[in-house]
Amino acid sequence: MARRTFNRPIARSAREDRTYLDVVYDSKLEMRRAAELEVLRRAGHIRAWYRQVPVQLGRDTSTRIDFLVIGLEYNWFEEPKGFDTPAFRSIKGLWLKYGPTKLHIFYPKGKSNWRIEVLARGSEARA
Repeated sequence: MARRTFNRPIARSAREDRTYLDVVYDSKLEMRRAAELEVLRRAGHIRAWYRQVPVQLGRDTSTRIDFLVIGLEYNWFEEPKGFDTPAFRSIKGLWLKYGPTKLHIFYPKGKSNWRIEVLARGSEARA
């Protein structure tokens, strides 16, 4: 009996769906936010943005946050999320205690809007 091979035609690579400016992002949400940050940078609303920034939270925990945004007056971190996982809920708790600056968490709200949750430590939360 002849061996059968199945070659499925792939119309579009999943990587293409997550690529912006020749960078492949971990998710479509992350890519969408990167595109928005680039528009803000080009318009002069922010100075710069960096992706996959390592952050130390306490002595025993380090994580990578999707974006560090260098604003005109202050800096902040951003993390686009489809939903909170148990691991990320743990990171949120540690951020409130050890986070270096504000963390803006972007949750999708429809196709083009975001619901934004801001986490900040102590006195930063009141500022």
